[in-house]
Amino acid sequence: MASAKVNYVTDFVMFLGFLIVGISGVILLFWRNLAEGKAFLYLSRHTWLNYHKWVGLFFVIIVVLHFAFHWKWVVCMTKSVFKK
Repeated sequence: MASAKVNYVTDFVMFLGFLIVGISGVILLFWRNLAEGKAFLYLSRHTWLNYHKWVGLFFVIIVVLHFAFHWKWVVCMTKSVFKK
């Protein structure tokens, strides 16, 4: 049961990171007024870039941990796929 909770928390944090990186990426891509020094949702372009960068780095770390937690499954599936 502890393993299922760890997987759930990891997946939930990974989903939140994905959302934040995705939303901040879209904001940085489409809101041109951020480049002119105006704020969007009370945050400057520099702040949006920092959120995007640091949450993205954290997201990559969580994905690597998720992959490590499921390493046995990945190995078994890889063997299964290449045996056929």
